Amino acid sequence: MRKPVLAPSLEHFLFQLSKNDEVLVTVLKGHLVIEALLVEVVQLRLFNDQPWKWSFPKKVDWCIESGYLSDEEGDAIKGLNDIRNDFAHILGHRLTFDTVFSLAGKLNNAGFIFSDETIYSDQSLSEEWYGIDGAIIEILNTIFFHLAGLLAENGGNDYSDG
Repeated sequence: MRKPVLAPSLEHFLFQLSKNDEVLVTVLKGHLVIEALLVEVVQLRLFNDQPWKWSFPKKVDWCIESGYLSDEEGDAIKGLNDIRNDFAHILGHRLTFDTVFSLAGKLNNAGFIFSDETIYSDQSLSEEWYGIDGAIIEILNTIFFHLAGLLAENGGNDYSDG
């Protein structure tokens, strides 16, 4: 069952910021960028601002139903949303390397291409070489370039330069 790790406290926000919060910021910012790309994919066919009001999973589901993503790709991308939701809804949540490694494996199995197979194939080396921060950045880059390529291939904006 999901529950806060910390008791709600104003002090948590004012004085408890630490290096541990860097991954939270990376996940939130990365999630925002991925979501913006999903909206652009939706807007290849829907020419209005309604997709901005949809939940992240609804955007992914629309991309699956419209043939832009496979079920496996969509499920893997939703894994990023699960990580983001844990940060957003569980006060004091700490991301584990097991969770990050599992998502990398799911993305690989869905056909996403990583710059280094160690990220998803060797948990011990991946944790040693990349850690949580490096692995989550690699995951975000992988999803970004996958969606950016999909967008460009279908007549949308070309973000291939990142």
